[in-house]
Amino acid sequence: MKHRLTLSLLAMGFIVMAVMGLIEVISPNIAVSEAAVHIVLDATSVQEEDLVMTPAKAVLNTVVTAPTQAVHGWLDEPFITRIAQYKGQTLQQALSDFWRLCQQEDDCDARLQALSQHLTRERLELLRTYPPKLAQIQALLGDELMPQDIPLADKVARIQALHAQVWGEDASLLYFDEYQGYQFHLNAQALVDIQDPLTLVQALTALVQDASAGNEGVRDGQDRNTHRHDGSDSKNTLSITRYETALGLIPLGLSEADHQQVAAALAEQFLNVSQQHEIKRRQQQVMSQQHQVQDYQQGLMALYTQLEMQRASELAHLSPEAWQDYSKQQKTQFRTHFFNGLVNNAP
Repeated sequence: MKHRLTLSLLAMGFIVMAVMGLIEVISPNIAVSEAAVHIVLDATSVQEEDLVMTPAKAVLNTVVTAPTQAVHGWLDEPFITRIAQYKGQTLQQALSDFWRLCQQEDDCDARLQALSQHLTRERLELLRTYPPKLAQIQALLGDELMPQDIPLADKVARIQALHAQVWGEDASLLYFDEYQGYQFHLNAQALVDIQDPLTLVQALTALVQDASAGNEGVRDGQDRNTHRHDGSDSKNTLSITRYETALGLIPLGLSEADHQQVAAALAEQFLNVSQQHEIKRRQQQVMSQQHQVQDYQQGLMALYTQLEMQRASELAHLSPEAWQDYSKQQKTQFRTHFFNGLVNNAP
């Protein structure tokens, strides 16, 4: 009776484990050489499309499979997300990684089949045709000859036309960030014609904020999908980057007074008080270094002039060797005196 009770409890436990998906019962009459299929349920979802099927490597009477175990070592959620949802250079890198790894293992067809359950038809086709199309676009761009003086807008239009010729609608996915960069430079070119400082500040602010907002949106979405956080994209760093970008786009044709007015307005627009003080300190430091370089060059030129005059007059009797030693000594003394003065006057 005790043995029957024990067997009954074991059988009931076995049934419960099977129902919960902790074990899989495979009929013992299936030969080891035949393909058996087990189903692994992704623990993050209970949707039907999240079920992954793969041939078992060996057939045992009972196979224990953890619910969160990946079917393939390479087929995990971050990898699938990169190919299924990303765009731009990140998507290009994911596609390249897939083909590089599968070619090393010589199992590209099997990996494509496994991914087909996770990708849309369009993304799967993009992945499948990526190598030949990549070679095609590289050949086209390599053969393309464009004049150096061609306007940027015409150059961009030609490159996008070649992309569309090879990739079709997928070009906007693959070259998303590249196209954003093109548009940014095209918009920046239009600022050259703006002469009013206030209007220029408004245009620069809108241009930089729109560009950084688009980039941050894409990056945040990708980081959120892979559960990553990049500390370099902090608010303070972003504001300084925006300010420096806008500062670099100020047209060169502005007068010095207008340039300073625009730069000050941009600092108030993008930076807090502490950052404005730091930027001003750095600018003063750069100006001081520029003055020091200018003073050094002027002093050295004055020394050369003096040496030439001495060589032609009171020191004309010196031999070449003696003159070389004398001039070298004078230059050394000048440098020593100059840099000692910098150290003594340092704040």
